Amino acid sequence: MWIVPQWGLYGFVIASLSSIIATLVCLHHHRHVVHGEIADDSEADDDKSDKFSVSSRSSSRTRSSVLALWIAALGAYLVGGILYTFRVTNTQSGIVRDVKSFSVASIGKGVPTAKRNHEPAGGLIFLQIIWFLMGFTVPVVLLLLLGGLWFRRHSSLRHLRTWYMAAETALVFSGCEILLVSIV
Repeated sequence: MWIVPQWGLYGFVIASLSSIIATLVCLHHHRHVVHGEIADDSEADDDKSDKFSVSSRSSSRTRSSVLALWIAALGAYLVGGILYTFRVTNTQSGIVRDVKSFSVASIGKGVPTAKRNHEPAGGLIFLQIIWFLMGFTVPVVLLLLLGGLWFRRHSSLRHLRTWYMAAETALVFSGCEILLVSIV
């Protein structure tokens, strides 16, 4: 059995990504219209000695717990992307013909090879890039941004807001499970 992706799949992926980007642009403009600029940001930007972190208002036990959870999540995600995630068993008339295990990395690596010899691999390479970006890179970047948001010392509310919006954007793109399922 062969499944060949057609332009409908590529169109769906492009439309989904375009929709996410359009939503983020609309949210940005909405925030600008509703909230405007914070007046005291310029004063905080001038005085770099008064830095703060989001975690500074938490107890040392809470900071330690969040750090431990953050390290565990990052490690689990990195290792989980490499280790086998599921196994497919091919049976025919009750006889096991083939058993193959897959991981996030092995699926992504195998996407361009899932074609017949005469078919071009360009579209499949596009899907491979989307697979690794949405399924691996963006979630790791999100974890790094959340760590920076929580632990990094910020010089102003505007600086903190920039980190928050970057983390929010990464969160939106990391939730593209439907795209990943479509690629599989």
